[in-house]
Amino acid sequence: MKDSPAREDAVPTPRRWPQFNLRSLLFALFFVALMSGVYGYRFYQERRITAQQRRAVEDLVAKYGVEVQFRGPWVVFLAFPLARYDESALESLGTVFPQLERIVMIEIPLTRSALTSISQVPQLRELLLMGCPIDDSSTELIAKCEKLRKLWLSDTKISDFGIRSLAVLTHLERLDLSNTKTTDIGLKDLQALTNLKQLYLHGTRVTRAGVRDLQRTLPNCNVVTGIERP
Repeated sequence: MKDSPAREDAVPTPRRWPQFNLRSLLFALFFVALMSGVYGYRFYQERRITAQQRRAVEDLVAKYGVEVQFRGPWVVFLAFPLARYDESALESLGTVFPQLERIVMIEIPLTRSALTSISQVPQLRELLLMGCPIDDSSTELIAKCEKLRKLWLSDTKISDFGIRSLAVLTHLERLDLSNTKTTDIGLKDLQALTNLKQLYLHGTRVTRAGVRDLQRTLPNCNVVTGIERP
């Protein structure tokens, strides 16, 4: 049997275009307008925050020589030089810089009032107070910085009594107590810091036995003591 010849007069199938009703069109327009408004508001807010943060920073830099770092519109890092330090630089620190994460102060003559201002910074993750004249009474204020991950307290007057207050900082990952009055008694309180990964104890009064006892509880913590191996 012969095949039937293809029909040359076949009518092509018409292309189907998407059908939209009025309700769908209005919904689409509403969605586009809503998203435009959201992104526009975010852009406006970011510009406003950037301007506010830069004005505040300009004052700190001009008066006190503070070193500053930004992330996006927010100030996240402040370092205060000794030469131009004044306690007034810390006024309303947590309010003016709500996203501040790192503060560096070396040999700064901190008072209890200054530490109170620092303790009110809500997002503080790292605090470096090397060589500052702080003692055991200061640690109760430092302990209010509940989100701290790194704390540097070398060359301060802190002893075992003050370390007891720091045991509540359970997010700590790095702690420097070099050249303080820390002994094996203080190490027992540090056992509560289960996230601790690095501990510096140069120039302290800890013993090998005390360090071994700590590392049984915190096996993932690297303890640097400077004690020579026998």
